Amino acid sequence: MQLIPFISSLYAGILALFLVGLSFYVIKGRFKNKIGLGDGGNPDMLKRIRMQGNFIEYVPMLLVMMVVMELNGMHAWMLHLYGIGIILTRMATTYGLYTSAGTSLPRFIGGAGTFVLLTIAAIACITRYFI
Repeated sequence: MQLIPFISSLYAGILALFLVGLSFYVIKGRFKNKIGLGDGGNPDMLKRIRMQGNFIEYVPMLLVMMVVMELNGMHAWMLHLYGIGIILTRMATTYGLYTSAGTSLPRFIGGAGTFVLLTIAAIACITRYFI
């Protein structure tokens, strides 16, 4: 059993860079709209903050589950598939929020995909306990 989650660290790094990009997008909006704190009632700032917030709400648990699955010996190809899934769902959600403050197909796909990934990881982790 490997003790260092090498595959998870790859995706954690990629997703950290994604978060940096989202954070700069929020900062750019703050300068553009001259808003230092909160959204100032500005719909553009609210959208930017929610893009970053949605990422922060889901990615940590997705990565924790990935690390646990890796430490429990999940096959490398499955971990890569899971990691790619995280990236694709986050890209879809971000694009969906970027293009529309309301519902959109990319946002639906990203959200549904995120819930599927969380459910798969939960089942994998719970099942591992009993095997």
